[in-house]
Amino acid sequence: MDFSKFHEYLESLRTRYGLPGYACIAMQDHQVIFRQVYGTKDHARSIPLAGNELFDVYSATKVVTMTAVMQLVEQGKLDLEQEVADFIPEFADTPVLDHYDISAFPYPKPDFHGPVHKRKKPIRLRHLMTMTAGLSYDLDNAFLTPLAKANADTQTIVRAIAKMPLLFEPGEHYRYSLGHDVMAAVVELVSGEKFEDYLQNHIFTPLRLTDMYLHPGPAELPRMMEKFQFRGDGQSLAHFPMENVFRMGNRYDCGGAGLACTVEDYGVFLDALACGGVGRNGARILRPETIDRMRVPQLNKQQELEFGRGKLGYSYGLGVRTLIYPEKSRSPEGEFGWDGAAGAFAMVDPKNHISMFFAPEVMSMPKLYFDVHPVIRDTFYQCLQEDAKA
Repeated sequence: MDFSKFHEYLESLRTRYGLPGYACIAMQDHQVIFRQVYGTKDHARSIPLAGNELFDVYSATKVVTMTAVMQLVEQGKLDLEQEVADFIPEFADTPVLDHYDISAFPYPKPDFHGPVHKRKKPIRLRHLMTMTAGLSYDLDNAFLTPLAKANADTQTIVRAIAKMPLLFEPGEHYRYSLGHDVMAAVVELVSGEKFEDYLQNHIFTPLRLTDMYLHPGPAELPRMMEKFQFRGDGQSLAHFPMENVFRMGNRYDCGGAGLACTVEDYGVFLDALACGGVGRNGARILRPETIDRMRVPQLNKQQELEFGRGKLGYSYGLGVRTLIYPEKSRSPEGEFGWDGAAGAFAMVDPKNHISMFFAPEVMSMPKLYFDVHPVIRDTFYQCLQEDAKA
């Protein structure tokens, strides 16, 4: 396959957008069809990427978390219509803020001390998975900050999330939130395993993934990509702290944004989803019909409008974007995946058994999502289509 145009575009990101270093892998039918690293891993821009670097993939963690949840759904241990309070009783009493402008963008910080009213509808597991539960993504508040400083565990922090007033009634709107963190706590309660252990036992070990961590330790630190942040001037990058604030300590297993991994391992994970739930070593982690269920659009028209900023052609399924307007993309209808706060881009195409993962480590850079990701996707498929015609 001739991916020269794809490689040229990726290589241009260093000069076009100033990206220091990044990596990309693509697979089809368990075979690597593209693998390349670019640039450097450090703030001094002096250490070339070797290919075994660990990236904080942030919200690309959600695809792994949803895989864990859907395993339990397959086994009949979870039903998406179950109420969250059946597992975490504190969610039975979560109130709703009287005043919050859901239409404002950028999202305004919620005033959790403002007036509230009693919730009229239950929060269901489906609401958490589709970002329609009414939760926020605010970490810097009086409910969570003391617990993060105290190194509280997963269940304790999620019970604190239950005390944070909702922004709206469950099911009424779409708002990106901590819902997948709550689902990690549900996985713990249903499986009887810590979430970190569940992922290891039921996803990582079966697929022989040895470089995926919710809590990278001292042994992993030398391989971690150093982080950058896009400056407000829109032209340059600044240093960004290495700490992943979403982890909130080493006892909290963050299902929404806690994963650090190599591009290689994440690529093998995506390949399993692209190939009907079977990994390249023959291990099955999901059934094909379960993967199909994940990518069924879940949002109504109003929620699609609230979701759609920067996701042209997509709706939202069970924790993943899902392509519903293929005329907006070179990839086929039903292609799905998600992104990460430092620019990660995960893509799964079950129709053609294709997957791709791209990972830089740059925070607060909207151009990655609005401009770079769609061009990466379309240039990749352009190469495939031209190769098929040759």
